[in-house]
Amino acid sequence: MTDIDRLLSEFVDAWNAGERPRVEEYLARAPEDRRDELADLIEAFLDVAPTPDYSPETLEELMRHPAVLASVEALEGRSGLWPSLLPRLRRRARLRRDQVVSALVERLGIEGSEEKTARYLHELETGTLAAAGVSRRVIEALAGVLGASAAELERGADFRGLGTGGAEPVYLRAEPGAEPREVRLDRPGPPPESEWDEVDRLFLGGREEAGR
Repeated sequence: MTDIDRLLSEFVDAWNAGERPRVEEYLARAPEDRRDELADLIEAFLDVAPTPDYSPETLEELMRHPAVLASVEALEGRSGLWPSLLPRLRRRARLRRDQVVSALVERLGIEGSEEKTARYLHELETGTLAAAGVSRRVIEALAGVLGASAAELERGADFRGLGTGGAEPVYLRAEPGAEPREVRLDRPGPPPESEWDEVDRLFLGGREEAGR
């Protein structure tokens, strides 16, 4: 486990325990040249973090803040932190998704597969495709397009603190006391492996597809 992995894990554990950890304190403990990476990962976690098990006193204090009243929880996904991290990196790079797709197919040498690549990228950004199936070739190419490191993307993909439900229901709650609203993330299943083409292997075949 690297220093960044350990710090992210400690932050998540503290958050889930209801301790309200301070981001700046964790960034100060990180190596200076990796603080931006840790900040991106913590911010991605906070975008979809479940509400910690706060005490009644702490909840009463938090409910006084307007920002808390507007918060929305998104608890399940199969893409680790990618549903938050990838769009953020795209915005930082000032790229639309279609521009990322175009650059990605060029780097991977799969021109003509823009439509399928766009669908897989969309599913990764919405948490409906298991990031564990994405090859290192895709991770390295995507990192190059987004101006990030492959290690940062792989770490975000492998994060499992939020569940691995995929097509399970996601419950959204707009304000304290409101009834949860169920949102289905159902999607057609992937094609049988016997019918995979190169694009399917790159996005479904796992990390070692990098060498094919």
